[in-house]
Amino acid sequence: MAEKSDVEFVKNWFESYTSSFRLKNSKEQDNINLKIYHSKQVAKEAKNIAASLNLSQRDLFLSEIIGILHDVGRFPQYYNYKTFVDSRSENHALLGKKVLLQSTVLTPFTREEKDIIIFAVAHHNFKHLPENQSERKILFTKILRDADKLDIFRVVTEYYEKKGGNEFNPVIELDLPVSSKISHDVLEDILNYRLVEISRLKTNTDFKILQLGWTFDINFPYTFLMLEKRGYIKRICSTIPDSEEKQIAYKTVNSFLSRKLS
Repeated sequence: MAEKSDVEFVKNWFESYTSSFRLKNSKEQDNINLKIYHSKQVAKEAKNIAASLNLSQRDLFLSEIIGILHDVGRFPQYYNYKTFVDSRSENHALLGKKVLLQSTVLTPFTREEKDIIIFAVAHHNFKHLPENQSERKILFTKILRDADKLDIFRVVTEYYEKKGGNEFNPVIELDLPVSSKISHDVLEDILNYRLVEISRLKTNTDFKILQLGWTFDINFPYTFLMLEKRGYIKRICSTIPDSEEKQIAYKTVNSFLSRKLS
């Protein structure tokens, strides 16, 4: 069963693993560092979500471990392709599964724990989780998905707010054209409480609207509370030029969030 010593083992492995992805270009290294810090923050968020569900101490450790490991596929992805866009490289979640299976990091864990970790890492970016899986696999994957979203909200909000939103990192913004336009299909997904399809994105503002729509895919009360407390929806919207489409998207998402908090 997962213990505190296992968390330390995984953290040490993670430090050694990520140190092997060093890039001479400082801006490219910044993107590697962003994912290192993100992984550590997701681990903290996952542990807090698990605690809010009154899970056992060992399950808290397991949630933390899954958070640390969830993006191990991002490092070879960016090192080899210089992008975090799966469609232009490899599916980073499945690449992460491959990394775990080829490493020794899962050595301390039981067969059940290994299966849970691998399943969560491999499926954390799926639009829909597969059916006919154990309740524990689904639980820990949902914890990871919520934790991942919470910290990505932090990443993009801080990025947009930096220098009034004038900074531009094509890696974060998926190399999308800079435009204030919100596409009809993107707004249609929001109005129907659907996750926006990445294939629909035409502008960097579309991507911001997609991020607002992540609210529809949150699983636990704690996550909704943190989303509201940290003001991510309002803060992201404040970096979008005003328009009727923006107001419609904001009111739709904010109304959904309010209902979840009531």
